[in-house]
Amino acid sequence: MSKKVTTTSAKYKDLITKSETQVQAELVDLTVEQAANTLEQGTLAVKSQLISAESEVKKAQVAVSTAERELDKTKSASPLNVQNILDARTDVQQATLNVQSKQESYEQLKSAYQFLVDLKSELF
Repeated sequence: MSKKVTTTSAKYKDLITKSETQVQAELVDLTVEQAANTLEQGTLAVKSQLISAESEVKKAQVAVSTAERELDKTKSASPLNVQNILDARTDVQQATLNVQSKQESYEQLKSAYQFLVDLKSELF
């Protein structure tokens, strides 16, 4: 039993006799580790958003194809209805604008993600 007390006492003694420099070094190490973890979490969150944005771009591209097919179908409808053709044309234009918007968002997220990856290399 005295051996256990001696071991426990030695550990406690080591803890209470740490120099200020040792304590500060441990705090710095913990701070660096916490920063690395925070950066990793942020990078993964942006990567998740990037994957979602890529999916949105693909959905928007499918919507353009669908709108174009609908325009072609409307052009060949009988009887010919000019307003329906113009509406279908507007739908194609809007779908195309949506693709451009989704693509811009994707590119911004891609740039942010790459920045975070580069930052991780730079800092850690």
